[in-house]
Amino acid sequence: MTDNLDTFLLELERDFAGAESAVLGGLDAAGFELVEFARSPTEQMRPPVRKGEGNRAATPGHWATDTGLLANSFGHEATMETDELAVLELSNTAEYAEALESLEDYWVLSGLEAGGHAQESIERNVNAALDAYKAGDL
Repeated sequence: MTDNLDTFLLELERDFAGAESAVLGGLDAAGFELVEFARSPTEQMRPPVRKGEGNRAATPGHWATDTGLLANSFGHEATMETDELAVLELSNTAEYAEALESLEDYWVLSGLEAGGHAQESIERNVNAALDAYKAGDL
């Protein structure tokens, strides 16, 4: 994770010469998957925001959305820094994402890395893309 809590970089170091588009496609797929996981509902519930409303399903990061701002502020970008370094940058641009991340037991992005979800998703998606590339399917 970078010093800036609204983004973190996940770096994958291998020799990708000639297969850059496959690697970027795999990282892009992992980015979509990780964002979807970060904002997915769990069985854990949070209390209503307003009187008369129902409980809200919490995400894996233990937050629940009221306006959708936090959930809709996730993004990702996959880049090749060199032939041997691919980077997936995940971000959340909501103003309060950093404050929420600093609360005990809550996370917006850091839990993806800490829980092993990021590494597993990247490895699975990039390996699938590289297998398709080697088989001539990409």
